[in-house]
Amino acid sequence: IFAGYEIYTYPRTGSDGGRFKEHPKVKNINAPVMELSSSFIRHAIKTKKDVRFMIPESVFNYIDEMNFYRK
Repeated sequence: IFAGYEIYTYPRTGSDGGRFKEHPKVKNINAPVMELSSSFIRHAIKTKKDVRFMIPESVFNYIDEMNFYRK
């Protein structure tokens, strides 16, 4: 992956950036920390919570259309 792409990372509470944080192809985004993770989104969908305000509309529509994370 590093040979062909740059990897952009978003800050997370409790993470130091991992073992690749100093890699020249890893770009750390300077942005506010949000308490939101993919695990949280998956769990919310599984428990029938409305996540439309948490993710882009196109992503929500795809997840909904494909019935991801509902079982």
